[in-house]
Amino acid sequence: MRILVQKYGGTSVATEEARQLLADSVKNAEKKDYKLVIVVSAMGRLGQPYATDTLLSLIDNKKEVVPSREKDLLMSCGEIISAVVVAAKIQQEGLKAKVLTGFQAGIKTTSNFNNARIINIDTKRIIAALENNKVVIVAGFQGMDKNNDITTLGRGGSDTTAIALGIALEAERVEIYTDVTGVMTADPRVAPEAYVMNKISYQELFQMTSKGAKVVHPRAVELAMEHHIPLLVATANNAEQGTLIIDSESERTYENKVGRVITAIAHMKGLVQFNIKNLGANQSKKLYESLADAGVSLDLINIGTIGHHFVTNKSSYKKAIYVMDKLNLEYQVTNNVSKVSCIGAGMHNQPGVLSQIVSTLVENEIEILQTSDSHMTITCLVKEADTNEAVRLLHQKFCTSNYN
Repeated sequence: MRILVQKYGGTSVATEEARQLLADSVKNAEKKDYKLVIVVSAMGRLGQPYATDTLLSLIDNKKEVVPSREKDLLMSCGEIISAVVVAAKIQQEGLKAKVLTGFQAGIKTTSNFNNARIINIDTKRIIAALENNKVVIVAGFQGMDKNNDITTLGRGGSDTTAIALGIALEAERVEIYTDVTGVMTADPRVAPEAYVMNKISYQELFQMTSKGAKVVHPRAVELAMEHHIPLLVATANNAEQGTLIIDSESERTYENKVGRVITAIAHMKGLVQFNIKNLGANQSKKLYESLADAGVSLDLINIGTIGHHFVTNKSSYKKAIYVMDKLNLEYQVTNNVSKVSCIGAGMHNQPGVLSQIVSTLVENEIEILQTSDSHMTITCLVKEADTNEAVRLLHQKFCTSNYN
């Protein structure tokens, strides 16, 4: 049995026109003798009636008293509504469909409400429906824990649902359909010259998504990479022009062929930089333990003789301040900073890349506050006001259309 898993995001199911494209895509796949499993997100975005954020707004002034378990009950509703609406459209087109909630689809999770992890999937109900020639529509973003409580998987959870189902069902491929035509070399709202890449490696996509690109959730990419499941990112009305995600060995051959050093530019705004001076060894140990206990996630960590530097997001800012004040540390805060990251498998063992990045920014009077690098990424911390210009300049420097 040839199984194909397709995931449709909120904007891909929000309107009758979008749902018609979905139905057409399903019919085309069936013509190729695929058995279809469709994973759907809640319809639309904040302000639209059944979007997850809209549902959460119903308890905006009561969030502190509503337990996480009950929030998951509320948040899971959007995907269930979406699945039923999509099933109605598919059945209208003459196909048989079966809707399953995440827990009916056999998705077992941890009990970490609002951000659960998938433990395993019992695929028996899905397989039975596929064998009965039904299109299976699964509500994404949700599962059930050992106590039979409904859980949700956190932001991007429908992506994770699709990848996990693809792995459990041994699908030929997972296709992620979004409102963009594929994985682009930068955010086109910032860099108008950005274009869709034909191919990209799992590792590069993971680096892009973890550094701000919002095309697929990083956890889902990591899962796909671990299990080497073929992945396509596209739009329902133009799947042929999407981006194929491939293994790194294949990608190295592809990089050598096209001569591409940097694949894409990603950025992440809304960050805060901390610089801490005169920190002894015992204080250092206590600081990082206390930050971890407070649930503060750190990034761009630099530890040296002149001090400690790290970045956190604005939502953790107050908690970080509380920890450092409690420890009586001397520190400096720089608000409103952003990460701008150059990503590419082709930069490995390639001399001079950092020099070109620094020159491009400094020559245009963009101050670099901090840097970090790995074999596939170079990240510069800049002032938030300089973010868009930095992305545009680096994209113009490295990401030309001849590399695609």
